[in-house]
Formats: sequence, C-alpha cells, structure tokens
Amino acid sequence: MTDTVHAAHDIWQEMRHYINTTDQQEAAETLLGVLIDRDCELDDIREAFAGDSLMRRALADYLENSGDEDSDDYDEDDETY
Repeated sequence: MTDTVHAAHDIWQEMRHYINTTDQQEAAETLLGVLIDRDCELDDIREAFAGDSLMRRALADYLENSGDEDSDDYDEDDETY
C-alpha cells in the first residue's frame, strides 16, 4: 500500500465522523476520485478501505461506471474480490 493511500485512509477514519451522514457517501466518492487522480492503484485502495462500507460502495460504483475489467471481480458487500 502506498503512503498516499495509507495517509488518506487514516485521515478518512478521523474526519468522516465530522461529515453529515447524508453527505458521507459523496465525500467517499470525492476521496476516491482524488486517489485515482493521483494514480493510486485500485488494489491499494481496496486493501486500505476494505472495512469501510462507504468507500467500498464508492469503489463499486466507480468500477461499474468506468467499465473497468475488475468490476466483475468486486462486490461492495463482500470484502473479497
């Protein structure tokens, strides 16, 4: 896991509780977008955020909408892929 993904995970774990519940999914999607824009590997993101349902949903939505080949291998409700 890269330092960037590790740092993002740590920050997310601390900050998400300060985000209104109704805005948390959008915040997760934004964080995922930032990580992808910074060329972080999807496998690193999956590994770091495997226990976070909001990030798993954001990742599943991203894969579904991007047409990424890995989207068939990832289930947001299951931590395995």
